[in-house]
Amino acid sequence: MKIWKLKLVCLACMLVSAGAQGFDPDNPRDNIEAWVKLRGDASGKPTYRVSYMSAFGVPRGDFSVEMFTLASVTKQVIRKMPNGDYEARWRGCGLYTDPRTGEFISSFKNPFTGETIALKPLCSMVTGARYSVKDGMSMLSDFPMESTIFNKPYILNWKIVGDTAFVERVAHTEWEEPGSGRLKHEMTIDSYVAPLSEIMDPNVTSINVPYSYTLVTEWMTMLNMQDRAGGMLWKSIGTKHHDVNEVPAELLEEIDRIKPGEFDKPITFD
Repeated sequence: MKIWKLKLVCLACMLVSAGAQGFDPDNPRDNIEAWVKLRGDASGKPTYRVSYMSAFGVPRGDFSVEMFTLASVTKQVIRKMPNGDYEARWRGCGLYTDPRTGEFISSFKNPFTGETIALKPLCSMVTGARYSVKDGMSMLSDFPMESTIFNKPYILNWKIVGDTAFVERVAHTEWEEPGSGRLKHEMTIDSYVAPLSEIMDPNVTSINVPYSYTLVTEWMTMLNMQDRAGGMLWKSIGTKHHDVNEVPAELLEEIDRIKPGEFDKPITFD
């Protein structure tokens, strides 16, 4: 018990120390500044996020199965507004891949139903966000959605050990699926591990560290799981790049084959 008390006291000391140096994990502005550095580049330079995601089917009362994987690229630009808020715009596409070979696939056999499912690229349905100290976060999408991170002070989850900051954003979201009109519910966790010194440094506009993303959600409608109890777990790892030449060439080529010039088009805030 004494060990746990010591750890908690030390963590509190580190949080106080960070605050004394000009960073407050309970301050929405500091949280927004940190998020922008981790997610993109506060200077307005474009960044490219490369992600590799595994999708697992999790039926109730049975073993989980990795169903397919997804490789994606997202181009993003973030700008700072005169009042200190930030706006982000992005464009991206995810391509289905075989979990064993990594090859791009256009269909797969649902291991739970035996049905062969046609797969289409997953391109951005949400294309932007605004981060406001006063109004919190909002997203730009073509369908209705509500989330526990909207319209409230933008505060992330922090754990600080020395100069290492563990940063998480946890969201519980409801959205209306385009086409079917069904309400979908999900929980997402975005996770970063970054140097606290870079988060606090006003001269640093972008922090290039790997990230991870976890999504717990209902069955995808395309799987035709009917009323089968269970859901899906998605797990993603990714990197951020300022140079498009650092993005795997085969991934860019396949996206360009499907959506020519997708990343050549400028991202605007219209």
